[in-house]
Amino acid sequence: ISKACEFIDFNYSNQISIQDIADYVQISRSHLYRVFMQHLKLSPVEYLAEFRIKQAALLLKNSSLSITVIANSVGFNNNLYFSKVFKKIKGMTPSQYRAKTKAIR
Repeated sequence: ISKACEFIDFNYSNQISIQDIADYVQISRSHLYRVFMQHLKLSPVEYLAEFRIKQAALLLKNSSLSITVIANSVGFNNNLYFSKVFKKIKGMTPSQYRAKTKAIR
Protein backbone atom coordinates (compact mmCIF):
# COMPACT_ATOMS: atom_id res chain seq x y z
CA ILE A 1 0.00 0.00 0.00
CA SER A 2 2.67 2.52 0.96
CA LYS A 3 4.61 1.92 -2.25
CA ALA A 4 1.43 2.33 -4.34
CA CYS A 5 0.46 5.51 -2.46
CA GLU A 6 3.98 6.84 -2.93
CA PHE A 7 3.69 6.25 -6.68
CA ILE A 8 0.39 8.15 -6.71
CA ASP A 9 1.87 11.00 -4.63
CA PHE A 10 4.65 11.51 -7.16
CA ASN A 11 2.67 10.88 -10.35
CA TYR A 12 -0.91 12.06 -9.72
CA SER A 13 -0.51 15.01 -12.10
CA ASN A 14 0.29 12.66 -14.99
CA GLN A 15 -2.14 10.48 -16.89
CA ILE A 16 -1.53 7.33 -14.83
CA SER A 17 -3.64 4.22 -14.91
CA ILE A 18 -4.35 1.63 -12.28
CA GLN A 19 -2.23 -0.74 -14.39
CA ASP A 20 0.69 1.71 -14.04
CA ILE A 21 0.33 1.55 -10.26
CA ALA A 22 0.05 -2.25 -10.24
CA ASP A 23 3.10 -2.52 -12.48
CA TYR A 24 5.08 -0.23 -10.18
CA VAL A 25 4.35 -2.37 -7.11
CA GLN A 26 4.66 -5.56 -9.16
CA ILE A 27 1.25 -7.05 -8.40
CA SER A 28 -1.85 -7.66 -10.51
CA ARG A 29 -4.59 -5.04 -10.81
CA SER A 30 -7.04 -7.34 -9.01
CA HIS A 31 -4.63 -7.89 -6.11
CA LEU A 32 -3.99 -4.14 -5.92
CA TYR A 33 -7.75 -3.60 -5.72
CA ARG A 34 -8.15 -6.18 -2.93
CA VAL A 35 -5.27 -4.70 -0.90
CA PHE A 36 -6.62 -1.15 -1.22
CA MET A 37 -10.12 -2.23 -0.23
CA GLN A 38 -8.80 -4.22 2.72
CA HIS A 39 -6.58 -1.47 4.12
CA LEU A 40 -8.07 1.82 2.92
CA LYS A 41 -11.71 0.89 2.22
CA LEU A 42 -11.24 2.61 -1.16
CA SER A 43 -10.49 1.24 -4.60
CA PRO A 44 -7.28 2.44 -6.24
CA VAL A 45 -9.39 4.56 -8.61
CA GLU A 46 -11.22 6.18 -5.68
CA TYR A 47 -7.95 6.81 -3.83
CA LEU A 48 -6.38 8.42 -6.90
CA ALA A 49 -9.45 10.61 -7.47
CA GLU A 50 -9.58 11.69 -3.81
CA PHE A 51 -5.86 12.47 -3.80
CA ARG A 52 -6.19 14.56 -6.96
CA ILE A 53 -9.20 16.43 -5.59
CA LYS A 54 -7.38 17.12 -2.32
CA GLN A 55 -4.51 18.67 -4.29
CA ALA A 56 -6.97 20.64 -6.44
CA ALA A 57 -8.72 21.96 -3.33
CA LEU A 58 -5.40 23.26 -2.00
CA LEU A 59 -4.74 25.03 -5.29
CA LEU A 60 -8.26 26.49 -5.41
CA LYS A 61 -7.83 27.83 -1.89
CA ASN A 62 -4.28 29.11 -2.17
CA SER A 63 -3.86 30.28 -5.76
CA SER A 64 -5.58 32.34 -8.40
CA LEU A 65 -4.97 29.78 -11.14
CA SER A 66 -7.96 29.09 -13.36
CA ILE A 67 -10.04 25.99 -12.70
CA THR A 68 -8.96 24.62 -16.07
CA VAL A 69 -5.26 25.00 -15.20
CA ILE A 70 -5.85 23.42 -11.79
CA ALA A 71 -7.77 20.50 -13.32
CA ASN A 72 -4.95 19.88 -15.79
CA SER A 73 -2.25 20.21 -13.13
CA VAL A 74 -3.81 17.49 -10.95
CA GLY A 75 -4.25 15.00 -13.79
CA PHE A 76 -7.70 15.75 -15.23
CA ASN A 77 -7.76 16.61 -18.91
CA ASN A 78 -11.53 17.11 -19.04
CA ASN A 79 -13.04 20.05 -17.14
CA LEU A 80 -16.55 18.59 -16.99
CA TYR A 81 -15.24 15.33 -15.55
CA PHE A 82 -13.06 17.24 -13.07
CA SER A 83 -16.06 19.27 -11.89
CA LYS A 84 -18.21 16.14 -11.60
CA VAL A 85 -15.60 14.28 -9.53
CA PHE A 86 -14.86 17.38 -7.43
CA LYS A 87 -18.56 17.85 -6.64
CA LYS A 88 -19.00 14.16 -5.79
CA ILE A 89 -16.11 14.28 -3.30
CA LYS A 90 -16.42 17.82 -1.90
CA GLY A 91 -20.19 18.32 -2.24
CA MET A 92 -19.81 21.50 -4.30
CA THR A 93 -18.34 22.63 -7.60
CA PRO A 94 -14.75 23.87 -7.80
CA SER A 95 -15.93 27.48 -8.23
CA GLN A 96 -18.26 27.18 -5.22
CA TYR A 97 -15.40 25.72 -3.19
CA ARG A 98 -13.09 28.56 -4.19
CA ALA A 99 -15.71 31.19 -3.32
CA LYS A 100 -16.39 29.53 0.04
CA THR A 101 -12.72 29.20 1.03
CA LYS A 102 -11.90 32.75 -0.09
CA ALA A 103 -14.82 34.07 1.98
CA ILE A 104 -13.54 32.28 5.11
CA ARG A 105 -10.14 33.96 4.98
